[in-house]
Amino acid sequence: MVTSTPPAPVNKVLNATKELLGVPLEVTVFDSVLVLHINSVLSTLDQLISGQDEPYQITLTDGDLEDMFPDDETVRSLVQMYIFFKVRLLFDPPISSFVLTALQAQIAEFEGRLLDYKVA
Repeated sequence: MVTSTPPAPVNKVLNATKELLGVPLEVTVFDSVLVLHINSVLSTLDQLISGQDEPYQITLTDGDLEDMFPDDETVRSLVQMYIFFKVRLLFDPPISSFVLTALQAQIAEFEGRLLDYKVA
């Protein structure tokens, strides 16, 4: 009798953020810090556009934007990039003030787009 073990849960949000930050997926030393930053950003997102009773949070082993935005691929990609920019600012802030200003402007643009989504 052959039994199969279900696959381990994959944290798609954490993995995508690590890839965008240039952190190899097999490097796990920063995972708990990244999850903390991602959850902080998700809390901000909840205040911006969701307003759910219980804000969406990820864990070290589970997190998928499809759970938060099941019907809208465009919003999921906007949210993923917003998470990346905000986590980049928290996890690996730029040294140059020019890069910092550009990153902050990009974050503001994504916030505006997400607010437009909420209104629509």
